[in-house]
Amino acid sequence: MCIRDRVPNLLGAAAMAPLTEVEHAHAERLRARVLLAVSGGREAVPALLAVAHRLREADPAGARDAWLAALGAALRSGGDELRRTALAVRTDGGKTGVFRTGRSGSSFPDLLLDGLVRFVLDGRAAGMPVLCRALEVMGDGDDLRLIDLAGPVAHELHRMDVADRISDRAAVSYT
Repeated sequence: MCIRDRVPNLLGAAAMAPLTEVEHAHAERLRARVLLAVSGGREAVPALLAVAHRLREADPAGARDAWLAALGAALRSGGDELRRTALAVRTDGGKTGVFRTGRSGSSFPDLLLDGLVRFVLDGRAAGMPVLCRALEVMGDGDDLRLIDLAGPVAHELHRMDVADRISDRAAVSYT
């Protein structure tokens, strides 16, 4: 039995453990991420949106990360999935900018989420300034998990210097 076949059983066992509401939501997020890795995107989007909805009050940063993962999954799915997902993020999280995590509101993940939703729903002119700012504040450490979104954003904004930096960081982190 390969690891892909074992993961659902392990996650099912974890879900039966005495966990808090937030811990259950994190287990569901892990299940959705496995679904994303196995299915390639479209099937994981609803699960990730449900996790974000569950986490939005108790763990805003976790909700933001789930919304970003849902947008990434929708981007890979193609079609109208990205627009539907961005609309769900805006609707569930409030108007653009309201779903920030309560920190400074200017962190890379906060700005990336805000900018992507604006770009998809309101157009390039609305999203581009926020996405440019996101790329400016992108750090070197904890943002590696967002490379799959930051790379396409850098290319879309014609920021090849940033795209090269992202590629270099990805190559180093995966070796």
